[in-house]
Amino acid sequence: MIYAIHNPKLRELLESLRKDSEQIIDESADELIHEQSGYTTEKAEGLIKNCQQFINDHQNELDAI
Repeated sequence: MIYAIHNPKLRELLESLRKDSEQIIDESADELIHEQSGYTTEKAEGLIKNCQQFINDHQNELDAI
């Protein structure tokens, strides 16, 4: 086992494997500092209704839907 400590290629491999599997978990709460989307609830609901209406109006033309 002592041989492994003195083997640079093995140390590099172990470090590479460690970095590939390392996960950093940040458990701190997110905080919204400034909202810049420009969307109100009413505007968002309007966009959804328009999209739904478009789908309903063009249902026969939209194969994917």
